[in-house]
Amino acid sequence: MMDARMEKDALDLQTKNLRIAVEIGGRQVDQLGKPLEGSKFEMLPLEEQKQSLRNEGAYLYLRNFWDQYDFLVRKLKNEKADELHFFIPFLRSLTETYGELLFFLNQDTRTMVGVFVGNYLLFYSDQYRFFSPAAVYRTEYKRFLALAKNVLDGEQIVLPEEIDQLTYRALGKLGFNLPPLEQIFGATYFEPLSQKTFECWQKDTSANFYNKYYRVHSTYTHRSFINQTQGNTGTEIFWVMQFMYLIAQLMLELADAKLFDGAFESDYRRFSTAIGKAYPQMLQQWDKSKKK
Repeated sequence: MMDARMEKDALDLQTKNLRIAVEIGGRQVDQLGKPLEGSKFEMLPLEEQKQSLRNEGAYLYLRNFWDQYDFLVRKLKNEKADELHFFIPFLRSLTETYGELLFFLNQDTRTMVGVFVGNYLLFYSDQYRFFSPAAVYRTEYKRFLALAKNVLDGEQIVLPEEIDQLTYRALGKLGFNLPPLEQIFGATYFEPLSQKTFECWQKDTSANFYNKYYRVHSTYTHRSFINQTQGNTGTEIFWVMQFMYLIAQLMLELADAKLFDGAFESDYRRFSTAIGKAYPQMLQQWDKSKKK
């Protein structure tokens, strides 16, 4: 009974710390998104239009990441232990969102514009071609294409005028498909933008991140050749929480460096300090669970 109580206390503390990340991430989303709400894009000078598109793309990545992260934190506390392996695909999704933003923010202006506008329009083209040729999809496609026209012309990017002509392959020929995550996490820009986070985790590095986490999460998710519950160890709750610490730190560090010029440095340190104080207690319970 005492062990169960201690484990619950340890996990409650970790969940409380995860809420710190949600709070900081939410403020980053608000700070990036508010200027976009009131701006009249078509009235901006060309260079400011380019910056606005960059910020809107980054805003959507951040909002989607922290919305999903918040959902997982709220669900995590009440999830059944033998069903926690179903969380693993969500961890993979968080990694994909982080990795794509990492790539996006380290490209030249032309590539950023092409990736954001092209993939935004591709979403509506896919919906139109594969699910429903609804007028609302064609309307939004034409609206956004017209809105971005000056920027696209300035960067010499030509995207199809008709919604059914834009495909994944066509976008790839233009060089605006997102690369594989293995390539992104192997790029030279990853290490300096994750340095502070990996200093907190002695066994993790930018070099082993892809194989240790994303590839393993992908394998664990599919597990095509074994019973879906056979791989359960009873310790999934601990490594889910540990990874949620890690991916939140990585996202906060990236956003602060590339979008906020260090304005959230103290918040990052606050979150990291909270982890440093609470993690040993969780690690102790983790070790005990492994021995059961």
